[in-house]
Amino acid sequence: MKRFGKRLLALLTILPLLLLTGCIQGVQTSELALVEAVGIDRTSDGQLQLTLQIFAPRGSGSATAIDSSKNNSAILTATGNTLSEAVETANRMQGKTMFLGHNRVIVLGQSLVTESIQPILSFFDRSENTRQNARVLVSAVSAQEIVSTGLQQGILSAESLEAMIRQGEESDSAIECNYFALSMKLDDTEGSALIPVIRPLSQEETESAEQENSSSGEEGVSMAVLSQFQLEGTALIQDYTLTTVLSQEITQGLCFLLEESDSPVLVLQHEDTTLSARLHQASSSWSVSETQAHLSIQAKASIDELLQPGQRESENDFSQMEQQASDEIASLCQKAYQAVAQYQANVLELIDKLKWSDGETWETASTQPEEFLASLPFTVDVTVTFDRTGLETNQKVNG
Repeated sequence: MKRFGKRLLALLTILPLLLLTGCIQGVQTSELALVEAVGIDRTSDGQLQLTLQIFAPRGSGSATAIDSSKNNSAILTATGNTLSEAVETANRMQGKTMFLGHNRVIVLGQSLVTESIQPILSFFDRSENTRQNARVLVSAVSAQEIVSTGLQQGILSAESLEAMIRQGEESDSAIECNYFALSMKLDDTEGSALIPVIRPLSQEETESAEQENSSSGEEGVSMAVLSQFQLEGTALIQDYTLTTVLSQEITQGLCFLLEESDSPVLVLQHEDTTLSARLHQASSSWSVSETQAHLSIQAKASIDELLQPGQRESENDFSQMEQQASDEIASLCQKAYQAVAQYQANVLELIDKLKWSDGETWETASTQPEEFLASLPFTVDVTVTFDRTGLETNQKVNG
């Protein structure tokens, strides 16, 4: 009897799936406009301006082929009192439905972040087409200028933007920020977050970068593509509004504080030796109490380069450079913490960490978070260990 009941329950579970399949109206691909990047600005009259970069392949020999010698994107701009209204306007202008499920990047313009980014959350949180892992950026200028920057090498601006952000995250020059994480962060901290800042290079800067990166073959072209933009630190958002832009140096320290450090390169000077070390396998742990916040970092590093070929470095020399690397990371962390504490921002979520170690203090700190964060001392200890493997190829370590 029990077996029959289980079978009946399984049948009743599967039956609706079979009967209701196809009840939702489908949309043909030809009716969709694939959005690759979204830029949002606030106009002078208070409306929201939406700049959309749409995938629009330029055919070479056929209607469906992509001509890599041409710009394969189109730019569409629409305004509205809400983002939904702006999207509907874009639909009518293009004659297709804007599909955001393929979107790579969301760029927030200066005119928006200096007022409030809260209006964008309602639309993107409710839209079933929102790509949750789309990168979010703050533009140092207007979002339209970033999204509409054209590339003529067959690569979409959105693709080059995404590639630059990814490289920035790996080198600790950009905080990792996708839409889902940003939305959750803003909700948990009542409007506080960290977002990478980007700006387009001027024509003179672009030409200079392309000359430096130019080389024969396709590799040189791809390097020139990435010279359209530049990361310029991190935007500190509080109460859904831009408070300040933190420098690149502070951004490096924040990557350690947020436990997001990937594989940055440290260049160290010791006597006549210049050493380039790449960090890997970094692990960190926070300890937060009523009296202080303490961060412990353990990291391993591989030596990429030693600029003293033929010279011998002793084990003592490497030990001193390990300590120098540890001190440099500790200094970056201290500067980043002080920069955040100056604005009493809870972007490090220290109060949440306190919840698990001291519930009574957490209750008090939660009622007055700004005062608690402003008076909370910070200490950090860092241990960096160099991997000695392969040093004998150009350097000998005396035991």
